[in-house]
Amino acid sequence: MNYFWVGIGGIFGALSRYAVSLIIAPTGMIPYHTLTANFLGCYVLGLLVFLNRWRSSNLRLAVTIGFMGSFTTFSTFSLETANLIKQGYYIPASFYAIGSAAGGVLLAALGMLTARLIDDQKSTTEVGK
Repeated sequence: MNYFWVGIGGIFGALSRYAVSLIIAPTGMIPYHTLTANFLGCYVLGLLVFLNRWRSSNLRLAVTIGFMGSFTTFSTFSLETANLIKQGYYIPASFYAIGSAAGGVLLAALGMLTARLIDDQKSTTEVGK
C-alpha cells in the first residue's frame, strides 16, 4: 500500500515540476527552472519533515518521498551540469554545481529552522491558553 501513496505523491510532484519548467523558461546558461524547483523543494522538505504534524503515515509518504522526490530533480541537475561542461562552460557549470549544493543544504536548514520556530510559537500559544 505504501507504493500507492508514494506513486500518487510522485504524480503530483512530477506535474508540479513540469509546471515550474513551463513558468520559468530557460534563459542563458544557468537552468533557473531546475534551480528554482530544487531550492523550493529543499526548503519545503526541511520544513515539512521537521514539523512532525503528520496525521497519517500515508500522507507523509505521499508528500515527502512521492511529491518532493519527484518535484526535486537531482538527475536533471546532474545532466545540466554535465552539459555545461561538455559545451566548455566550466565556470558557469562550477557556479551552478556548487551553488545548487550549497543553496540546497542552506535552504533545507532554513526549512528546519522555520519548522522549529513554528513549533516554538505553537508551544508558547498553547501554554498561554
